[in-house]
Amino acid sequence: VNTVVVSGKKLKGYNTDGAGYLQSLAEDIGFKPRGKNALVLGAGGAARAVVFALASAGLKEIVIANRTASRARKLAADFARIFKRTDFRTIAFSPDLWKAPLAGADLVVNTSSVGMNGTSFPGLSLKAAKKSAVVSDLVYRPRFTPLLKAAKRRGLKIHTGEGMLLHQGAAAFRLWTGKR
Repeated sequence: VNTVVVSGKKLKGYNTDGAGYLQSLAEDIGFKPRGKNALVLGAGGAARAVVFALASAGLKEIVIANRTASRARKLAADFARIFKRTDFRTIAFSPDLWKAPLAGADLVVNTSSVGMNGTSFPGLSLKAAKKSAVVSDLVYRPRFTPLLKAAKRRGLKIHTGEGMLLHQGAAAFRLWTGKR
């Protein structure tokens, strides 16, 4: 929950991140998730919102990589019960193991804090990524993280976190005020 609406004496919680992310993907770069594959880096709250949204939009396969393997497995298991048409897999948070998932991914999404303050994924190479892949980073400060810079150098399409920030905020505003 990232948005709480007061209705009488009740509080109702919403998460606007997933919808904001999908809207940003569509409007900013024209990405349509249906039938595609994704590699999601991280398994926290932002990952939960993004994975839910991507699976809801018809993604075929989602591979989740996280430092704490049990968190990745739990996230995958939670959604595998709900989204029967999406294949969920997990891998260790290790660039050595990302080669095969990168090669099959149409979308690579960093939902972790890596990238803030200019940090990067040690040893990560995007050489295995297919040329049509989109690399997306939810970090919006700095706008161009080391991951996005590496993707751009490889000629891959990039997607910054600013659009998600904007669209999730607009969705929250609508919930609070009833106005677009």
